[in-house]
Amino acid sequence: MSLLKKTIGVSASVALAVSVLAVAPAQAAGKTLVVDTTFNLKTLDPGREFEPTGNMIDRAVYSTLMTFKGDDGSTPVPDLALSYKASSDSKVYTYKLRKNAVFSDGTKVTSKDVVFSLMRLKNLKGNPASLMDGIVATAPDAYTVVLTSEKANTAIPVIVCSPSLGIINSKLAAKEGAVSAAGADASDKAEIFLNTTSAGSGPYTLTKFSLTTEVVITANPKYWGAKPTYSKIVFRNVLPNVQRLNVQKGVSHIAADLSPTQASGMKNVNVVGGVGTTVWFLFTNANPKISPVTSNTDFQEAVRYGVNYDEIVKFAGTGAIQAAGVIPSAFQGSLKKADAIKRNVTKAKAALAKSTYKGEEIPLTYWGGGAWDGILFDDLAQKVAAQLKEVGINVKLTPTPIGDALTSYRDGSEQMGLWFWGPDWPDSSNYSENFGPGSKVGLRMGWAAGSNPTIEKIVNDVAAESNAAKRATLYRNFQLELNKNSPLMPLLQSPSVLVAAKSVKGILSNPIWKINLTELK
Repeated sequence: MSLLKKTIGVSASVALAVSVLAVAPAQAAGKTLVVDTTFNLKTLDPGREFEPTGNMIDRAVYSTLMTFKGDDGSTPVPDLALSYKASSDSKVYTYKLRKNAVFSDGTKVTSKDVVFSLMRLKNLKGNPASLMDGIVATAPDAYTVVLTSEKANTAIPVIVCSPSLGIINSKLAAKEGAVSAAGADASDKAEIFLNTTSAGSGPYTLTKFSLTTEVVITANPKYWGAKPTYSKIVFRNVLPNVQRLNVQKGVSHIAADLSPTQASGMKNVNVVGGVGTTVWFLFTNANPKISPVTSNTDFQEAVRYGVNYDEIVKFAGTGAIQAAGVIPSAFQGSLKKADAIKRNVTKAKAALAKSTYKGEEIPLTYWGGGAWDGILFDDLAQKVAAQLKEVGINVKLTPTPIGDALTSYRDGSEQMGLWFWGPDWPDSSNYSENFGPGSKVGLRMGWAAGSNPTIEKIVNDVAAESNAAKRATLYRNFQLELNKNSPLMPLLQSPSVLVAAKSVKGILSNPIWKINLTELK
């Protein structure tokens, strides 16, 4: 069924965002931009923020060493740093800071702030801390920052563009309990402050923050760069079908989460398509303490071959493709269509018969009421459950509010999970470093280090390899092995579509922060 025709129940908080918090573009005289999106948000503290909506907002509030322009996600350009140099062994990166950058309170941005911010991120040991794994930041002088990696790391130039590496005002943040030293995970108390007050040097400052209704940012009068076109941006928590109505009626300027099917046929708006980098996946927990059933490799094979991938792609709509592997099709070493897993009901049933499964319901946890790229979790989960039922697996749908769902996902307690992954940095290393045994997503799937020596060797080999062709081959082998022997089942790669009012000029879809808000005209 088309998502456009699907009747969707709107939560009280989302309904409030539509009925009460609407800011009509016609009344805003072109100075206020209203962005409708479905919130995937837990915090705006850059040292802790790692969700798509947080990326979108923090990109506008916090400057980083380098950044990306427009829809590009591969070529870093200057932001706080004017230039950088890499050592021949790709272990040391030296950044030269501009001297005219200031925070929103007028304080100069120096290397002390950069080191404080990056080491705080590392020592908070939160979700984005992996971006600084094996990396130490130092400051030989007030306007030079050196990043030193334990091993060769060719991804550092793009990693520093992540909004999670946004630079905070170290003096101000420290007064409010921010800690950058070891032990920050236990002693840092600055998150509440950073969710209410800006401590960045970006073109906007934070005015209002709510996890459930809206976030408001206001142009920073002390911004050192080009002044943004809009004096205020209002982000509202709205489901995709309502986003479509709002932008069509002129109640909002941008609908961020429509599918190509939902966007087709719309009039008097601009529809911008981008290369989708979001990969949706299913997993069964490999930790026998969580589930002796889902950790069984025969059960995993039954799920792998029980999913009807062609039907899932058809359900997702125009522009969606099957995820042949976990690395998006535009990235180095991505798999070809012929490499993708194909449904095999006979094989699935045979594997299930060999497994420890006895017909019990297996909970499938996902973001209840949530959506991304126009795809509703509830609908996709129902589709997966129905397909697995056809091979004999009884799935208990467990829709969960986003905060609780993220917690159970990240602590590795979900027996089965349905999630998506957008790149933290636009490089295939983002996937090899996060989806193997003992890695971030690996542990979320209960997949401990030592579970698959073949994959772990590939991960180590690609990290040390500098030859592009050899790296591409290793990335392919990494995914082929994942497709055969892991608790992970890549499902689909969704397209990226933005719908904007005609008055919004220069809008582009970015693979990291979705919308180039600070560049709009």
